[in-house]
Amino acid sequence: MDDLERAILLIYDSAGGGMDPCLLQQAIDFCDRFKVGSPSFVRICLDRLHRSPLVPVQFWCLQSLHDAISFRYCSLSEADDLPLLRSALLSLFSDAPLPPSSPPFLKNKLAQALAALIRQEYPSIWPSPFVHLLPVPADRSTVDMFCRLLTALDDDLINQDYHVSPEDVAAATRIKDAMRIQCVPQIVRAWFDIISLYRSTEPALAAATLDTMRRYIGWIDIGLVANDAFLPSF
Repeated sequence: MDDLERAILLIYDSAGGGMDPCLLQQAIDFCDRFKVGSPSFVRICLDRLHRSPLVPVQFWCLQSLHDAISFRYCSLSEADDLPLLRSALLSLFSDAPLPPSSPPFLKNKLAQALAALIRQEYPSIWPSPFVHLLPVPADRSTVDMFCRLLTALDDDLINQDYHVSPEDVAAATRIKDAMRIQCVPQIVRAWFDIISLYRSTEPALAAATLDTMRRYIGWIDIGLVANDAFLPSF
């Protein structure tokens, strides 16, 4: 365990109270300096996500990456940081995912980080995240993470209740227009396959998929869902 992990654990352990305030402030300052001052910040956070077994460390790294994408995107390197972020976040969703035993809040934070990157880059800079992330219905973990991603994207951007600026509205419109053109029919087909596969064996996963559909059905082609395939299933 290195100094960064020790500092992170001190911060999270302080939630129960009783910690020396000076020591806590030192840990907070150390982590803050790392986030804004380390040229290897992105690489180190991604490395910790793969190597550290400590959930607080994993969560801190995902939260820090999410904040960097959301608030300091322009300061990230186009040559190093951003390509690495794209490939690493995709990998965490598919070929090298978080362990199934990971707590839900950790999976949700991963989904929020990827949704933040999609907001910044889709479709002009990063044209294909949804194509790569379409789940294999038989792979329960990819189905679960895909539902979490679509939920995070709706919560943080698409849902008009969350719009606080013209930039939010423009970003939501850009992403919905691109999704309609590129991938909405494939997503709807995946929804159908998932519901058909899991409605009896894992109803909670089928219900999560239905909740995702509820969020998107208002702005996609209704004919993709209101048809002879879906209606008997409903």
